[in-house]
Amino acid sequence: MASEKTILIQGTEDLARGEMDNVTLDGGAVVLEQAEGRYVLFGCYTTPAFSVPVSGELLVSWNADTPEGTVVEIQARVLAHDEWSGWLGFGKWSPYLQRQGVWQEPASRPYVQGGRLIVPTQNAISVQLRAYLYTNDEGRTPALRLLAVSARPRVWQKQEGKPLNREIRMPSYSQLNRAPVFKGQLSGPTTLAALMNRFGQDILPEELALVCQDWAPETKWENAAFDAAAAGCYGYPAWQAWLDLAGLKEEIRQGNPVMARVDYAGSPEEETAGLPWIEGVTGTAHHHWLAIRGFEHDEDKKEEYVLVCDPLSGTDYGAERQYRLEGFLKAFSGACLLTRRRPRDSGKSAPERLCCELRSSGEEGCYFFYREATPLPLPPREEEPPTEKQEGEQPAYRPVREILACTFQEEKAYATTAHKHFRFDLTATGEGAIRLPEAIREKGKRITVYAIDASGRMKVAERTL
Repeated sequence: MASEKTILIQGTEDLARGEMDNVTLDGGAVVLEQAEGRYVLFGCYTTPAFSVPVSGELLVSWNADTPEGTVVEIQARVLAHDEWSGWLGFGKWSPYLQRQGVWQEPASRPYVQGGRLIVPTQNAISVQLRAYLYTNDEGRTPALRLLAVSARPRVWQKQEGKPLNREIRMPSYSQLNRAPVFKGQLSGPTTLAALMNRFGQDILPEELALVCQDWAPETKWENAAFDAAAAGCYGYPAWQAWLDLAGLKEEIRQGNPVMARVDYAGSPEEETAGLPWIEGVTGTAHHHWLAIRGFEHDEDKKEEYVLVCDPLSGTDYGAERQYRLEGFLKAFSGACLLTRRRPRDSGKSAPERLCCELRSSGEEGCYFFYREATPLPLPPREEEPPTEKQEGEQPAYRPVREILACTFQEEKAYATTAHKHFRFDLTATGEGAIRLPEAIREKGKRITVYAIDASGRMKVAERTL
């Protein structure tokens, strides 16, 4: 299925138009072929070439089920000046992989930065995608369900659409109240968790953050292609797209909140480096993601507003805001991430949650996770090597390997788990037990403890202290 700017390939009919080498179609997905009941170790799927508006930047996305031991790798090439570029990769993908996106230095030729293919000095008029599927387990195969590419026209005649009055109800979260190890840089996973939880997923932003995480040391900001892939591994169709105001309104009209990228200054005095100020924001944001949940048209004042869940807020409730549309459009990049409701029985290879119990380790305030009478010690801590840093230089990028957290039983009922009040000051013992801070070891308290590993798997257990 194709639109003016965005080509979306999903379902048997769309995928069947591609070229298949050691792969086949099964259940609306591209999977590895089988020989004598065993999957071959690798295969390749190549789409037809698609015409796109004359473009200098394309957004590439994919959704795939990748059980542990399997991987997909997406590549793209563009036609410009009657010549095809080489194939450009976006990194190997799986939740169970220390995945690294591709972040190339700007050049005169086409290059990749995260989920963006940039054509700096030429005009791309066609694009082609291909996907490699790998497994190291002959009993498992990845399943590629969706490919998408969206082209930003060099000359974009943006449309505004008709005024709209519609609000979509959805959860709102603050990125500033999440695990401190992320230093508040969680706008993408926080927004994406809200979009998924609207459908009843009940996922934590920290779980998504670890699934989305780009381990590449060159990472300059969040990799939106990995965000879309993470939602896809839970079964939610998700892809990047360029949208104008008319496109945003159409998504809202159809009942679909939109994850949109913005850049704004925190005050009128900080309108530097080309960052616009939006009345009502609480800080400066670069490459920041928020959810658009509706529009409001005031006929008397001739004023339009955009309704958002902006995670750059001190509280979950405070993330629900409205901005004047005129100011918002100055900050809006046009880059969006779209999601849809999860089809039944999808997302079976997503990182799982293990319901466990907590048993005392024998040391005061320390507990092991147990599942069916089997201890599940936390993995050994990995010491991070010290890095030298020059004055004024940003510290070296270090991926987050584990999140430990807890909540206490409260009288108030919350719509989602992510709304609860979390503590993130738990530690692990050398033997792999959870150590609770002394200040919270109050006898008779009902506590829930969470341990999320680097793949997004989570152990969760409750206990009365």
